Amino acid sequence: AFNKDDFINFDYYNYDGILKINKSENKRFTTMLDFYSNLSNNVIGIAMKESAYMRYKSLCEDIESGASAHNLIEMFLTDGMIFDVKEI
Repeated sequence: AFNKDDFINFDYYNYDGILKINKSENKRFTTMLDFYSNLSNNVIGIAMKESAYMRYKSLCEDIESGASAHNLIEMFLTDGMIFDVKEI
């Protein structure tokens, strides 16, 4: 999902990672859980700084084993992490 240009142009100072998602229609969500679910269903790839990976290592390992990104995205947003989101 990522190529070399994604990382060359990445703003390491302002973002904790890159989130690539499928383009989806904009909806009005009634809860944040609905938003997390919709976002996690559209994730193509997640790249993050090593410090972010180490902070959420167990959740990242779950995703590497095939789990949904829902819990990881929820923790990212709850903790105030900022990602550069790219729609494809």
